Amino acid sequence: MNIYLTGGMIFLFGMYSHAMLEVGQNLVTGKELTVFGSYVGYNVFPRAVRVLKSGAELTTHDVSDLPKGIDATQRGEVMKVMVTP
Repeated sequence: MNIYLTGGMIFLFGMYSHAMLEVGQNLVTGKELTVFGSYVGYNVFPRAVRVLKSGAELTTHDVSDLPKGIDATQRGEVMKVMVTP
């Protein structure tokens, strides 16, 4: 089944050492796909579910607000800060 659109993205997250992604190089280059990977630490899913259930807004910080994003992380208000250019 080919479910990838041209210019699409593949997101991988987690840390299961036996998980295997099998995507052919021809598919990635032919469809001009972007593959993203992100580490997920131990025991973060329960907290992530609580944050989502709480209705908290998911935000990003502009690069000019980087100190604000770092402060929010240090205060434990966010799990991850995404900084956009």
